[in-house]
Amino acid sequence: MGSFVGYSTWITSCDEGFYRVVESRDQGGECMEEDATLFRLWGTSRNRKGNVARSGFTTAEIETRKLMLLTMPVCSEDADNEEGKGYLILWVTDTRHVHDVGPISAADENAAASSLLYKGGDGKEEQLLSVYEKKTGEGDSYSLVSVRLTGRLQQRKGVVGAWKEVDEGVRKLCPSNAAAPASSGGRCRSSVSIEGLVGYLAGALIGGQWKEE
Repeated sequence: MGSFVGYSTWITSCDEGFYRVVESRDQGGECMEEDATLFRLWGTSRNRKGNVARSGFTTAEIETRKLMLLTMPVCSEDADNEEGKGYLILWVTDTRHVHDVGPISAADENAAASSLLYKGGDGKEEQLLSVYEKKTGEGDSYSLVSVRLTGRLQQRKGVVGAWKEVDEGVRKLCPSNAAAPASSGGRCRSSVSIEGLVGYLAGALIGGQWKEE
């Protein structure tokens, strides 16, 4: 669970095989699902079936933008990894954009359930810590690992800045049904709304696929 001023958020695993985000503005008395389509990209397991490892989840804020930080296990698809061993990835999202900050564990640790602990804000020094389960042998034997991730928070500022640039660029695009008057220098009088925008594809193709901006 994460908290912002005025409301709280939860991330929950679903039978459909992906995660949902719900929020409440009355301390859990009534919950509503967030329109966070990006969360459906994260599967709850390798095949989106079976048991689900609890993921780390916390909230933070930068430049008035509310962010969610998550740690989720990802299984490599190597031929040597038939058992589906997973390593943890740290993600940051504002529910409209998502950024892969990078791995915080090694694949041979076969990380499972994790928690994220964040402290900071209001001018205070920020700290980010992850605690996760590491498989130590055969069967269900696990140990706990603690990792400081405070240094990874610096990436967040650059990421948020890039998101703002992309959003502004999209707003200045012409809607398909709106012609740009010549007197405006090629710009449209009306702007494109970014509400509900899941992705923005631009630039050259890479390996036959569009680059996700």
